[in-house]
Amino acid sequence: MSQALLCALMAAWSLGKMVHQPERDARTVEGAAVKLDCSYDGAGNLDYILWYKQEAYSSPEFILSRFKIGQGKKAKKYVDRFRSTMNASTRQAPLRIERVKPSDSGAFYCAFSLDLQSNDYIL
Repeated sequence: MSQALLCALMAAWSLGKMVHQPERDARTVEGAAVKLDCSYDGAGNLDYILWYKQEAYSSPEFILSRFKIGQGKKAKKYVDRFRSTMNASTRQAPLRIERVKPSDSGAFYCAFSLDLQSNDYIL
């Protein structure tokens, strides 16, 4: 099996909230699953975690959002293999990628937002 490299980088969202991604790199093999950790400070009733992927020389691309109650939204491209849950009590929102492919390599960012009323997701 070929090896795929997934990079998890730290990102902070404004509004006084901070997200933490402890791993700088995550490695796995093609076909396996990988989990990218994300924790956040503070919590409110309208908190959202968002995940983005950035490939070299490209803008960040929205993967999904997770609301502490409910499902959130997911980009069609990532519906089948990308999942996240948000645990408000532990303040964790990891991203899990199933059946990893070499094309999954990139920088992954988790971000925090207080409100997602529109369909515009900007990092």
